[in-house]
Amino acid sequence: MNTLRALREDLQAVLAPIGTVLDHLPERITPPVAIIAAGSPYVEAGETFGSWSVRFTVVLVASQGTNQTATRQLDHVVAATAVALDQGAWDVERIDQPTMLGHAGTHFLSTTVDVARTVDTITDGGT
Repeated sequence: MNTLRALREDLQAVLAPIGTVLDHLPERITPPVAIIAAGSPYVEAGETFGSWSVRFTVVLVASQGTNQTATRQLDHVVAATAVALDQGAWDVERIDQPTMLGHAGTHFLSTTVDVARTVDTITDGGT
């Protein structure tokens, strides 16, 4: 299997307890949802010879509602995400300040979580 695909699927499984987790940017966002996107840099040489560091950005999106309701929901999801990532052996590089995400003419309270995992090799394995 493709290493990047396998890592994306592992991350999706680790985050599954927090709710809906998509491994791609959907055409339409239906929150609450976590969306897994490529990080920056996506792939780079690791700290040890022959290893690779692969990054993903997880976008956490709260449902629409009052500011208080959306903030509480996002705080809950951020904490649950941090716990799940810690238990799933992913390195959390940062959790950003919440901001408004505009999508299809609608705005949602959201934040991003940058995560990484080091692997020994990158394989293609097809699509």
